[in-house]
Amino acid sequence: MPSGALRILADADEHEVVKQVHEYYGDFIAINEDLFSLNIPNSLHMCFDGDSGAMITQSVQGVLAALLSLKLEPSQIRYQGRSQAAQRVACDVAKHVRDDGIFHFAQEGPMLLILDRMDDPITPLLSQWTYQAMVHELLGLNRNRVVLKGAPGVRQDLEEVVLSSTQDNFFAAHRHSNYGDLGGAIKNLLDGYQRDAKMNEQISSVSDMQSFMERYPAFRSQSHNVSKHVALMSELSRLIEVCKLMDVSALEQELACNDDHAAQYRELLDKLRGMETKAADKLRLALLYALRYEGGQCSLEKLKRELVDAGLPQHKIDLLDLLLRHGGKARRAPGLYGDGSIMSRMAKNLKTGLSGVENVSDTVRFLT
Repeated sequence: MPSGALRILADADEHEVVKQVHEYYGDFIAINEDLFSLNIPNSLHMCFDGDSGAMITQSVQGVLAALLSLKLEPSQIRYQGRSQAAQRVACDVAKHVRDDGIFHFAQEGPMLLILDRMDDPITPLLSQWTYQAMVHELLGLNRNRVVLKGAPGVRQDLEEVVLSSTQDNFFAAHRHSNYGDLGGAIKNLLDGYQRDAKMNEQISSVSDMQSFMERYPAFRSQSHNVSKHVALMSELSRLIEVCKLMDVSALEQELACNDDHAAQYRELLDKLRGMETKAADKLRLALLYALRYEGGQCSLEKLKRELVDAGLPQHKIDLLDLLLRHGGKARRAPGLYGDGSIMSRMAKNLKTGLSGVENVSDTVRFLT
């Protein structure tokens, strides 16, 4: 806790009602067992704004909280040399580890590596096609909760649902499943529930009734869980169809992995001028195009005019300049594009990530 906070609490306790004080590290949000977030919005500004000290401090406090919660003292702290933000975070964390006097754990911890997204600004701009990522991007997954209120046909008890790998075995098993495999997995989940439902209908004696009452809480929980995943899958499928995300994703992958300016530019203009493409998808496609053809065939001003005509607000269009300042050619390390690059190695994974998607619509129709 901040220096002096305990003294302030003690002075305020005039009636001596406080018996114990426990410190819990709540500066980070645990998403999976191997992933946490600091929930810092607009963090890209950390790399440019002179008044980004609050973001740096929040980042440092979040990293320290995670280390203390895991009882880890870093054996080494390294940071990305070209990033001033990474340097500031790493140096501040190192100072606290050295001076605070609370990092004394028996087991030596791993190396702490502070990286900046500047060397690969592309990956976060690509549509994701695994269950957890799709829910996060298309529906919003905040603190393990998903709001479905307003989705067509959703029941009232499913307007807000919990989606946590620690409480939901199906989600834990399939959170990284691609969209093509997910429909089949949810169909199997529904089939299992229907078998259990038929078994519960076969009550012909007092012992059968007693047995049913013993398993009823688990059956009721299973019913809600199946309904939840069917509702999520149905809404994901609807959004993918309505927003034409298959076509958008195909262009994203082309811009990320192939160099074909003429064809890609024509298709980009079709998407920017089309009514079916969402504003957020138009912006992502424009950002990917600007990164790919920066300083060459890309006319940034013309691209901005197209976004203005598409109805995007100016603060969104300004992200083109901001992203190029952060992860453009002058800032990032070489090798993002071309033979042996990050994106060329990802190309195969990007394509196989959509395997089986042609079966998903039929599966969703069956489920609903």
